[in-house]
Amino acid sequence: MNKINEELTIPHKYLSKLNRFYKNDGYSKTELYMGDNYSFIIEPENITLAKYPKDAPLVDSIIVHPRYANKTDFEFIEVKGMRHGRSIDILTKTPTYFEGKEYILLNFKGVGAGIGNKEMVMSEKWYHGLRLGTGKWVDPGEVPEISLGRRWGILGDYAGEKEFIRNIFKDNGISQVPHVKLNNISDGILPFKGISQLVRGLSTNIRCDIASKFSVSVDEKVFSAIDSEIFKVQKKLVKESKGIKVEFGTFADNRYIDGSYTDMENYVIKKYANPIDALDEVGPFCAGIIGSAFIAMQGSELQRKKYLRNLSDNIGFSFNEYAKLDTRVFTFTDWPQDMEEFDTYRKEYKRKFYKFIESFQKKFKEYAES
Repeated sequence: MNKINEELTIPHKYLSKLNRFYKNDGYSKTELYMGDNYSFIIEPENITLAKYPKDAPLVDSIIVHPRYANKTDFEFIEVKGMRHGRSIDILTKTPTYFEGKEYILLNFKGVGAGIGNKEMVMSEKWYHGLRLGTGKWVDPGEVPEISLGRRWGILGDYAGEKEFIRNIFKDNGISQVPHVKLNNISDGILPFKGISQLVRGLSTNIRCDIASKFSVSVDEKVFSAIDSEIFKVQKKLVKESKGIKVEFGTFADNRYIDGSYTDMENYVIKKYANPIDALDEVGPFCAGIIGSAFIAMQGSELQRKKYLRNLSDNIGFSFNEYAKLDTRVFTFTDWPQDMEEFDTYRKEYKRKFYKFIESFQKKFKEYAES
């Protein structure tokens, strides 16, 4: 029998209203919990994990699949949570307080899960490296370790430290998911050296790109307050021939429905030759910010209108003309399954998207120069 951490078993005081969703996609049999202050998704069944070191608080632990754990070094626990990407969101019985705020979910990055198979790491191997040009997965011993970049399912010490200290949004007064801890594990406990995991605090684990799947509502005032700070920061940086740039992912999948941004490893502050060059990238960046809010609010044109009105009031420049913009410009939601119809549809919205970007770029230039 596995030893169960009693603090993490249910019933859970935060679970107030439950709706179950059965979908033929990656979120099949996902449960949506909605309370007065929280909305989050978890898997219906408890998840068995192994944590190291034994008896340490969860926030100070390394989490792995039980197949890699030994009874001497690891404690086996069951949790309510959600596995996705390289992370797992764990609903904690006792809230985590960090910098004066309460978080009911802890996100462990560097665990390695797949939506399809719900594996904590790959079944046959701990991690893989992709051999350049061959398209074949190989054992890590066949290529130099430095060429692997990040390990599949686990962050290396260097990558973990680099991500932990990267707080581009937070450092500029923009709402960002907090990096609560960076945990390391002693050599000899797991098969490889230099292993770390990033622990982040969450108030919700529903990202903007899937908000419509669960019909959850968002607060347009919160979104506009956060995004107005981004506009102000970008305006300031442009004058210095700089700008915040996204290198990977989209804004909607790098953002939660409480408005906060995450995955800071995907962002950099770039130095440009001059303000004009900075504007060429900062304008589309801010258009994408609006797009993430529109995706989260795609069920309500009134919310989108209020969001833009509040944003415009906060920054002292009007972007209200985009209130009626079709959200399908930003997302593939409800696109046709028929390939011929899909191709026509895609071309239409691609054209609309670039028309919007061209118009927005001109407006943002006026704002940046105001």
